[in-house]
Amino acid sequence: RIIHRSSKKLIKKLPNRPLTNIDIQEHARDIPHFRGVYMKDQLPRKPKQIECGVVNLDDSKNEGTHWVAYVKVSDYCEYFDSYGDLKPPIELMRYFKNCRVYYNYTRYQNFNTVNCGHLCLEYLWKFWNKNV
Repeated sequence: RIIHRSSKKLIKKLPNRPLTNIDIQEHARDIPHFRGVYMKDQLPRKPKQIECGVVNLDDSKNEGTHWVAYVKVSDYCEYFDSYGDLKPPIELMRYFKNCRVYYNYTRYQNFNTVNCGHLCLEYLWKFWNKNV
């Protein structure tokens, strides 16, 4: 797999700890069509035609559990979970209601690690820069 140089720089800049919503927002500034960072129960009311984002699988009343990412282009949606082979939660499926949703089967993260936010940012960067 080819890793773009800018992707490597992004990963090196990230702190070696679990990422907060503020960390993710700050490091996602240059990712095309980045809409935001959300808790699963606080998604925007309506998706844009083209957007991407990072979502925490916890509810907003809690501190957060695990970051996932998504990309939406028209009626095509990709859902990325670094644990792999896990379908999007019902809240995201409702958000993507008019989309064909695809998700990854490959595991990129071990269960005893805390790099899910890092992997979400890397996934989004690679998605938009795959033709570079």
